[in-house]
Amino acid sequence: MAEKLAIHGGSKAVTRRSPEFSTWPIVTEEDEQAVLEVLHARSMSGTDITFELEKEYAQWEGSEFALACNNGTSAIHCAMYGLGIGRGDEVISPTWTFWATHTQLLNLGATPVFCDIEPDTLCADPEDVERRITDRTSAVIVVHIGGYAANMDAFMDISERHGIPVLEDYSHSHASTWKGRKVGSIAQVGAASIMSGKPLATGEGGMMNTNDRDIYERAIMFGHGDHVKFVQNEEYKRLGGPPWGGYKYRMHQMTSAMARVQLRHYDEYRAPGVRNMERFFGKVCSVPGVGCNYALNDPDVTTGASYWQMLILDEEVIGRVPNAVIAQAIRAEGAGASAGGYFCHHLHPFWNECDVYGDGKPARIAFSRDVRQGPGDCPVAESIVKHLIQVPRMIQPDDEYVDQLADAYVKVLSNLDQLEGMTSDEVLERARTLGL
Repeated sequence: MAEKLAIHGGSKAVTRRSPEFSTWPIVTEEDEQAVLEVLHARSMSGTDITFELEKEYAQWEGSEFALACNNGTSAIHCAMYGLGIGRGDEVISPTWTFWATHTQLLNLGATPVFCDIEPDTLCADPEDVERRITDRTSAVIVVHIGGYAANMDAFMDISERHGIPVLEDYSHSHASTWKGRKVGSIAQVGAASIMSGKPLATGEGGMMNTNDRDIYERAIMFGHGDHVKFVQNEEYKRLGGPPWGGYKYRMHQMTSAMARVQLRHYDEYRAPGVRNMERFFGKVCSVPGVGCNYALNDPDVTTGASYWQMLILDEEVIGRVPNAVIAQAIRAEGAGASAGGYFCHHLHPFWNECDVYGDGKPARIAFSRDVRQGPGDCPVAESIVKHLIQVPRMIQPDDEYVDQLADAYVKVLSNLDQLEGMTSDEVLERARTLGL
């Protein structure tokens, strides 16, 4: 039965607010006390609390070693160096991701070769990765997008057959699992951001983890002088002193203190959000032509937390009404919604033109063959942005509010005929006129 949309004078689907619903991270007196203890001890630049965090994190993640870093970018940088990535190497990485997944390669004299993504998971496409492997390929980076675990069986098979290590970027996906194993612990090395917006949130920080001692020790030598006492390789110790990369990537101890508290409570804190997403997507994805990157019916994947989940609209839906118009109409109903997502790195002028280090040529090809890519090279990623609507984070338990949010989405998606021919600006103007 048709319902009049709010922009056409109908009643709004969302009739109340839930101010704390999307609040993250959850900060309690326990966090405050942990941080104050660091301040009172004047050990902000120490390592004792950081070392404890690393032990606890490694155990939680299911890895032998963990290395706490000052942000996720540096954690990924350490992982790259740990793998031995260097000048002239090519690393396959998804074009559709945050810049910190692979921009650090340029500091090492390496370059990314961008691969396409899968249209349903939004993670790297294993088949596309494999077709891009050459004798110059030194590693593959896999990003677990929006809590959805990439197909790690396929990637580890590629790794074994080609002798190429895999780096997991699981910044979106703490506690997500692939066939019962936590993402980040499956490949040769994992790295993740734990900044304040991430599923495991501390303020600013990152973690690297691995079961390979040499990767761990190389990462230490790269930018963690305080950790050299854990290094067993005698040659590394002989050459120690200055950090090999010239970096100081140590985590701030107030971050370490908060991270220990957040880690202890993470499963408790994330559970309501997971239940909310099950409830929300179970309703919204019943609409024909509407999917999502939440693992509703994938027996191999469990989603760890509410972070960066997307609706994925099929061609028939967006052929009728653009996703930007749909998102604007949903907002008029009182629910959060935004169209789009990441840009494609292989098309960005930075990668194809920018001479970062004064080499007289773009940094991407300063030490390698010309691997620059153009339109049509990653067709799924190039078109995916018009299919996506990012949904609100759903942190706190509130079934009634979740249902109202879902009702807003279902109402709009089930009445697209009322939006046909409209632009997002026209929808916005109607909403403003009606005081929505």
